[in-house]
Amino acid sequence: MSSRATALTIAGLVTVLVVVGGCSGAGVDADEVRGGDVRAAATDHLSTVVLVASWLSLLYPEVAPAAVDTAECGDWEMETLPDGTIHFWGTMSGDCSAFDRTIRPDGSGALERTWLDGKTFNQEWDPPVENGSVVSQACRDTYWDGTHLDYVLTTDTSTSTFTPQIRDGTATLTDGRQMDFVQTRVPQHDHLILGLADGATLEFNVCLIPLRYQPDFAAGATGTFRSPAGVEHEFDMAGQGQSWTKWNFTSSDGKTGVFTLSGNMAGSGQIRDDGGTVAALRWTATPEPDGTRDIAGVLDMLAARSSEITPSAAARDFQMDRWIKNVTELGPMPGF
Repeated sequence: MSSRATALTIAGLVTVLVVVGGCSGAGVDADEVRGGDVRAAATDHLSTVVLVASWLSLLYPEVAPAAVDTAECGDWEMETLPDGTIHFWGTMSGDCSAFDRTIRPDGSGALERTWLDGKTFNQEWDPPVENGSVVSQACRDTYWDGTHLDYVLTTDTSTSTFTPQIRDGTATLTDGRQMDFVQTRVPQHDHLILGLADGATLEFNVCLIPLRYQPDFAAGATGTFRSPAGVEHEFDMAGQGQSWTKWNFTSSDGKTGVFTLSGNMAGSGQIRDDGGTVAALRWTATPEPDGTRDIAGVLDMLAARSSEITPSAAARDFQMDRWIKNVTELGPMPGF
């Protein structure tokens, strides 16, 4: 696997309002120093929540009711051109979006997709390159706002599951900022390395139900967020049924957090330091029309001055799931 980190776009605003007690005064006392550390831990935690929620939504999308009458959709036509190129066009049955897909004799191709609201998605892929049983294709995805992903999709065709499957590439925003990304899938788990522009990284591993490629909530997920300041924030998640219910973290500077999760990744719990509770943290997660989540939290501390907290700007810049609802669906493939 490439050592480059996965860059995810976190465009949704994540705001943490910190409500604290105590008095202000000259100088910086011990409580204020601790308060700053706890606020930093809360910021790292909510930044991690947004990144994880984005990838969970991306990799394991829920099937939502169609927003339009799809009874007349799902028809498509095909033609073979004189040079052997196969041309498909028509409408998707799920959302009535129009598509136009071309597959050339050398295995390269292109896809254009247009939704009813006018948003577009364009994908191009190069001819496959074979190295024994490993097949690689260079791909480029371009979205309606000009953001594009350039990556290599690598698949091991010698296995019955066609895994491991690796996407390794770069996401580029419209202003030219770039971040790298790597996603590796095997039957037992999805493994991600996510990298933000400010130097923060997130490594994330989700256990999967064999051959279904859906989260095994009971088996859980684990990961590590490393802040730009170098503080490591190890976390684990567990669930019941079809939802996540618990989130715990331990940071390299001695902070721990224990939280209960509810729908859409909202949560509440306590942050501890040196064996004692120092704050309570709760947050909501409201879905936005563009696919992002507006996450807002309140941190109640035992002793510190009031302040507001937001996650890093880099964490807000990239949120994949506002563009992609299903990475597999949009991947290069010669049909539907």
